Amino acid sequence: MLTLLILFLCSCEAAAQSDRKQQRTTAEQHTVHEENITALLQQNVTLNCSAPRNVPIKAVKWTKDGLGDEYVLFFRDGVIDPDNQHRSFENRVQPADLQMDLRKPSVILLNVTSADDGTFRAFIKYGEQKIKTKLICIVNLKTAARAATGNATTGHKYGYFGLIGVPLLIGFVKFYLNKAKRKQFKYRANQIIYKLSPKLQNLQ
Repeated sequence: MLTLLILFLCSCEAAAQSDRKQQRTTAEQHTVHEENITALLQQNVTLNCSAPRNVPIKAVKWTKDGLGDEYVLFFRDGVIDPDNQHRSFENRVQPADLQMDLRKPSVILLNVTSADDGTFRAFIKYGEQKIKTKLICIVNLKTAARAATGNATTGHKYGYFGLIGVPLLIGFVKFYLNKAKRKQFKYRANQIIYKLSPKLQNLQ
C-alpha cells in the first residue's frame, strides 16, 4: 500500500514537472509580435497584442521607451495597479478586454497626443513557483494630425470655407450681375431717350 502511494506521488510530481517544463518552453518559444501603427491625434487607438497559450500568466505590464521605471499600464487579477503609472497615461489607457483577461493583453490608448509617439512594449509575468518576465509584443506608434476634411456630409476639402465662403461668393456674384443688369438697362434707356429727343423737340 505504501509503495503504491509513493508511486502515485512520484507520478504526480513528474506530471507537474512536465507541465512546468511545457509552460516554460511555450513561453520561451513565443515569438515577439512587432507592429507599426499610425494614430490620428485626439483619437483612440488599440495596441494589439497576443499572449502565449498554456502559460499561467500572473500580470501584464505595458511600458514605453523613455519612461524609466514608470509604466503605461499594469494589471493583474482583474485590477489595474496605478502605483507606478506615468501620470501622462492616467485615465488614458485601459485593457481592451473588459474582463481584464490576462490572455488578452491588448490595451486601448485614449485621446492620442503627439507625446505618445514612440515604442510601446508589453510584458507578462508568468510561472508558479518562480515568477518570470517575458516580452511578448512591441508596438511602434506614430501620430498624425487629422486632415481638414470639412463638411462631414459632403466631404468638401475647403472645410469651413465650403460652408460660409461659398454662399458669400454666390451672393457677391448675384449682386454683381444685378448691378450689371441695372447699369445695362440704364444705358439702353439713355440711348432711347437720346434717339427720341429730336422727335420730341419737333413735336413742340
